[in-house]
Amino acid sequence: MTIKKLKNTASKLLKCGSNKIKINPIYYSFLKSENNRKKIIDLFKKRIIIKKTIKGVSSYRKKLRKAKKQSGLKRGIGRRKGTKNARKKYKILWIHKIRNQRKLLKMFRNKKQFLNYKILLNKIKGNFFSSTKHLLEHMKLSYN
Repeated sequence: MTIKKLKNTASKLLKCGSNKIKINPIYYSFLKSENNRKKIIDLFKKRIIIKKTIKGVSSYRKKLRKAKKQSGLKRGIGRRKGTKNARKKYKILWIHKIRNQRKLLKMFRNKKQFLNYKILLNKIKGNFFSSTKHLLEHMKLSYN
């Protein structure tokens, strides 16, 4: 059996392409007499016939890029494709802001530190306060 035919049969047995089969050149003269599939499998177990590993796509650069993005790099104006709203919805930002302000207001109500809970709640709903810090400043001014 020629080396080419031997590679083809080995590739069929090992379920890969013939280019992925590597035969040790020291055993070429010995292998020409081999024509049995079982013997080819034995040669594979003895590491005379080797199946090459598949080259994969490395994810190292992807991991580096992700780490840089998490640290704040690679997020400049030139990198941005979508609008500001597409990247982070205004509505979701507003919801988070309102929830934080209402949570703060409830905390103060439970401590019973001030009155006019309903008035402040309506002001929060009407987007009067830009942040929780602004809400705290307003409370200090009006109740001290």
